[in-house]
Amino acid sequence: LMEGKHTIEQSYSVTRKVHHLLFEELEKHNVAIEHVILKTNMVLAGYNGKKAAHEDVAEMTVKCLLHLPVALGGVVFLSGGQSDDDATKHLNFINRMYKNKVPWRMTFSYGRGLQREPLKLWASGNKEKAQKMLLLRAEENAKASEGML
Repeated sequence: LMEGKHTIEQSYSVTRKVHHLLFEELEKHNVAIEHVILKTNMVLAGYNGKKAAHEDVAEMTVKCLLHLPVALGGVVFLSGGQSDDDATKHLNFINRMYKNKVPWRMTFSYGRGLQREPLKLWASGNKEKAQKMLLLRAEENAKASEGML
């Protein structure tokens, strides 16, 4: 959860434990890991904690992922309480810095991170601007998935 004043290091520790338990259970149940797409959080400090730089979020997130099975089908990130801009920038830094250093594709599975601003515009009656904003958010995140933003 993003509420609290936990540090990025504490987030790393908890996320790593959860991943470990998850993959332990998947193995027990003979799940074919190569067909698993992990939908996970980025490693972030809590809302009331010291906000980490985009580079630090990328480093801690990938460091956490490197403990996962190489056979994993891929990784998609939640926008999880981040601003639209931060979610996109974090994804971009993750891929810019590490996409050639991990065995999986890392991309996004954002709901709010794509829709929040377009929905506000739509609700205010500005449908044309809402559509343009949704397209912009999708294009930016597609580029961030390649580290090309």
